Amino acid sequence: MTKSFNNYCWGVFRDDIIRDKYYYRGESDYSYRLLPSVFRHKQKNAESLLYHEIFSRCYDEFKELNSIDKLVNMQHYNCHTRLLDITINPLVALYFACKKYGKESKKNRIGVVYIFAFADDEIHYYDSARIQMLAHLAKMDDGEKKKILDVSLDVINKNETSFEIDTDGTYKEVCIEKLYLDICNDIVAFKRDMNPLDLLTPLLFIPSKTNDRIKKQDGAFIISGLSEDKKVAEAKLRMLTKYELRINNVNTILEELNCLGINESTLFPEIDNVARYLVSSIS
Repeated sequence: MTKSFNNYCWGVFRDDIIRDKYYYRGESDYSYRLLPSVFRHKQKNAESLLYHEIFSRCYDEFKELNSIDKLVNMQHYNCHTRLLDITINPLVALYFACKKYGKESKKNRIGVVYIFAFADDEIHYYDSARIQMLAHLAKMDDGEKKKILDVSLDVINKNETSFEIDTDGTYKEVCIEKLYLDICNDIVAFKRDMNPLDLLTPLLFIPSKTNDRIKKQDGAFIISGLSEDKKVAEAKLRMLTKYELRINNVNTILEELNCLGINESTLFPEIDNVARYLVSSIS
């Protein structure tokens, strides 16, 4: 078990906080960056493009969903989003740290389980206004997100906690007013008191249990806010981690997890996954 330097710093600055809830994430390669998939994509406006395209092409499946539930469903179907999958079940995370994906079949592969610690007041739910606010960033193109980031950093650097209101009662910055009005489409009573720091901070949330996969995996998510670049986005997530466990005996662990009922058929309960598991188990 190793504790990173970032985690040491986090402990130094937050040693007055009791962090008593643990969540886990398994990665099949410890060198893989701790980032949501949308931050790995190089195409310009990839996030907003995927968000709008899947909604327009699969309208019936998404029309009744609010912005955060749309992102959760996109994540379910392997679309790039700003969500990072985590779980409350350490054995589920261990499975994902050991599971082989595509080219990751090398014999000496080392996986990793990230352990996150949160206090009770740091755990949010899918209907939280702060969570919905971050979800609405997915609709905006890269230029709009850059403007919101710049305005937010400017307000924070001035040691202020809210965006400037114009004489007519609207936000002075057009990009902030647009974001506010968009959020109001999901939350009618959304207050005009957005804190710029909330737009930059990754948050844990518990989703609505709308599909069997989330239920089986005891799933939760961390949703990322705005960041200057990938390095900063990753640094923010690593500041939430408490420990990293390196896993090298992956095949043995997968066999042991299977004996405990943790395998592809139980964590991915769709028929095609169950069938694939059954065929492989008797071959």
